[in-house]
Amino acid sequence: MRNQQYPPGPAGEFFIGSARAFASDRLGTISQMHKMYGDLVHFRMFGRHAYLINDPDLVRFILVEHPEFFHKTPLFKRATRNVIGNGLLTSEGEFHKRQRRLAQPAFHHQRISAYGDIMVDFTRAMLDEWAPDETLDIHEEMMRLTMQIVARTLFHADVADDAHEIGEAITAGLRSATRRTTTPLAMPEWVPTRANRHAKQQIAILHQTIDRIISEHRAANTDQGDLLSMLMLAEDDDGERMSDQQLRDEAMTIFIAGHETTANALTWTFYLLA
Repeated sequence: MRNQQYPPGPAGEFFIGSARAFASDRLGTISQMHKMYGDLVHFRMFGRHAYLINDPDLVRFILVEHPEFFHKTPLFKRATRNVIGNGLLTSEGEFHKRQRRLAQPAFHHQRISAYGDIMVDFTRAMLDEWAPDETLDIHEEMMRLTMQIVARTLFHADVADDAHEIGEAITAGLRSATRRTTTPLAMPEWVPTRANRHAKQQIAILHQTIDRIISEHRAANTDQGDLLSMLMLAEDDDGERMSDQQLRDEAMTIFIAGHETTANALTWTFYLLA
């Protein structure tokens, strides 16, 4: 019998809980949980308690209204540290508040709306390359499109020549982080397994790309009208600015979030339209 202090949800298997179901069909398992148990579902993964939240009001309660009551797990932080460092997605407390205050002006609606023409131009250029009756990998096309847009609007950089390599690096980094958050028995990062070596190499490519963009901005020493310029010029109440490490962590977070999630949303939109 389930402990009544928890929300409803599947009992799962002994010790592993719902891990086998997630491994075999993650999307189907999440959909089934929501259908059977509602907007707040409790389940277990290798002895750890987990919750699936589908209600927008509950999400707002956690992320916006009372974030001080909810903390990111040590497992999540360890799994993502090598990829995105201590950026807005992973940081907490006073440091998170400081970074958010520094970054907030860059996301003003007037600043964002100015990027609209760039987004349209890249989209039209992509469509001009498509030929009638041509078969395309729509996810690959959307990944390339969003990467070019996020690199230009957020970093004033052109990554057209490196798009495929960077895309593979982002995918490898995200897969490594996901594997570590969903597989508690995964090998430690320092163990030189084939998967660990590959992930380390790909993450290094991402860091080198961001470091190069930061260095170019430092050399230019001007506001190029992009997010990175604003982050570099932003000062806190004490007049301090972000270090290069902080800039890289925030840039990595925004680069990945603005690229991969948007590409996935567009890909699923095409799927649903089809």
